[in-house]
Amino acid sequence: MAEVLLAKHLGKRKVIAETGAGQHGVALATAAAFFGLECEIHMGEVDMAKERPNVTRMRILGCKVIPVTHGLKTLKEAVDSAFEAYMKDPVTAMYCIGSVVGPHPFPVMVRNFQQVVGEEAKVQFEEDVGGLPDHVIACCGGGSNAMVCHTSPSRPAEQFIDVGPSRVSSPLLSTKGALSCMLLSHSVALQPLETTRHLLERVPRA
Repeated sequence: MAEVLLAKHLGKRKVIAETGAGQHGVALATAAAFFGLECEIHMGEVDMAKERPNVTRMRILGCKVIPVTHGLKTLKEAVDSAFEAYMKDPVTAMYCIGSVVGPHPFPVMVRNFQQVVGEEAKVQFEEDVGGLPDHVIACCGGGSNAMVCHTSPSRPAEQFIDVGPSRVSSPLLSTKGALSCMLLSHSVALQPLETTRHLLERVPRA
């Protein structure tokens, strides 16, 4: 909802986003329908097949779902496709990113708008168990779910465990990673060293 409110404040008529599991897509489509904005969601064909109920929900809400058919046909390609669509119409559209990727300020916006999830989880754990957990485990595809669990500065980083599929298409951003180039920006990512060097050598300089 925060990103749609920001879009309205900026005078935008359309919101664009990517989605993997479809949860961000459904949330954005709901907010866009409520506030009267057009909504366009880019989603990989593989994810669309796996998450068909969420695709149906988005379409019922009046959202245009764009199938992404190149590459692995999952989240990384959906982000690329959504960025490309936004760059073609930056005046009337706003990219309401749902993944912790891309250039600043996109990752910060995702963290700030969604960190209520981590705050609520912390409060509920303290109420139900008492104190704080020894470990926090978060699923990690686009990184938003994992990011909001890292918002408390009082918890050592080694007590967080991010879990992703063995062929996750969007590399986990990590302070233990190496400088790389992905999704239109220089980023820190977990990648084999030779792959990272190869990518950096191919980055065009402005």
